Amino acid sequence: MPVRVFFSLSPPVLSTHDGPSLHQLEWIALLSIAHRYEFLDVRARAIREIYDPPGQRDKETSGSGSGPGSGLPDYLTLILTAEKYDVSLEQALSSFVGLVKREESLTEVEITRLSALTVHRLARARELYLRMKERERYPPSVERIVRDIWRTEEERTNNNRTLTPSARQPNSTNWRILTEFRSRPFSGGNSE
Repeated sequence: MPVRVFFSLSPPVLSTHDGPSLHQLEWIALLSIAHRYEFLDVRARAIREIYDPPGQRDKETSGSGSGPGSGLPDYLTLILTAEKYDVSLEQALSSFVGLVKREESLTEVEITRLSALTVHRLARARELYLRMKERERYPPSVERIVRDIWRTEEERTNNNRTLTPSARQPNSTNWRILTEFRSRPFSGGNSE
């Protein structure tokens, strides 16, 4: 209940319109709370502020990116945040592209912090990008490569699951059936 009071007392900072803003790491902390308590408007604003903060485009075009010296979290932090709080690929795309395009490969620390699936996808995207960059005069955009790999992997993963993402949505029929099944009292195996 104190969280709801906090959100109701801070409308200028947390509303969906532009106004006073927090630091990016503070928005990540706020995203955690909004995600946990399902404050959808606050969650949407936090995601917007984290992945597309005011002035970030200016920094990207001037050559400085995310990292310890720029005041912005590094790509790894943004990807981990996206994974943890179900941020869409489109919103976190620039972070994935940044890791695919950078000169250095993933470090051991980065590999241990990312999920195995994300490491696999990043490696595939990087390999494809570097291969196409060498062979073709005008290779496809890194954004397109990342999107294609994530979509293909999602389709494969979803085909192997018994409960697909659409079935996990609260309004779907499968979700209702699963919820009804789980809420039934356990009979203990007695057939009466």
